[in-house]
Amino acid sequence: MAQQAPRLKPSGQKGAGQLVVQQPDGFGDDGRLSSTARGYGYRWQKARKGFLNKHPLCAIHQLEGRLVASEVVDHWYPHRGLKWLFWTRALWVPMTKAWHDEVKQRLEARGEAALDEMAMQLGLTPLSLLEPERVQEWRAAAR
Repeated sequence: MAQQAPRLKPSGQKGAGQLVVQQPDGFGDDGRLSSTARGYGYRWQKARKGFLNKHPLCAIHQLEGRLVASEVVDHWYPHRGLKWLFWTRALWVPMTKAWHDEVKQRLEARGEAALDEMAMQLGLTPLSLLEPERVQEWRAAAR
């Protein structure tokens, strides 16, 4: 994506006089697509709320025999912009934000086999078995 030339923020705005690059519509200040553009709009917020109401406890902590409130709905396999995976509720997992932001990110970095192993511990069907005809598309999206 080509960036626009920097411009000065007008006076009266926070950070006035600083050079900024205006992002095209749908992009945030960090250059990423906005959360709405990535699929996290009203429909997701409604689905997320309903899921957390039905699954109020963190699935990870339940494995350890602990009852801890869930705070986020995780797409167990990173959806990478693939709508079919984003909306595959069979792979949504209720968890704490801390576990999602720390441990889960390290698990994702270890790759598909690590996700599959933990998925089975959680009682989830691994992606390659749940959607065998689509798993190649998901793997290609990672490249």
